[in-house]
Amino acid sequence: MGTWQNEDRSGKIEIYQSGDQYFGKLLWGKYMLDERGVPRKDTLNPNIALRSRAWPNIVMLTGFRYQNGQWEDGKIYDPTSGKSYTAVMKLKNGRLALRGYIGIELLGKTIYWDRVK
Repeated sequence: MGTWQNEDRSGKIEIYQSGDQYFGKLLWGKYMLDERGVPRKDTLNPNIALRSRAWPNIVMLTGFRYQNGQWEDGKIYDPTSGKSYTAVMKLKNGRLALRGYIGIELLGKTIYWDRVK
């Protein structure tokens, strides 16, 4: 739990617990505003009903459960592409290793986030 900065320093995500699940919402992002200074909308979301929501506070991480020393069975949503991936998270040397994948975890990609607070 806490606030984490993504790998390329373009966003800050707050990870929090609700019940027995963990979630993460976008607090700040380098690309949250369009060229007019207006918050970007989630226009690429496959769910048409969500396309009008603004990027600030979008819940990007959903449904993670802590088990076996890691957070499993979650999803990560990328508002820049409108795609969602199955994901697992674990702490490695004080960094959050977040692995997103489609199908099998072995073929996924791991990114690392650093704790801000």
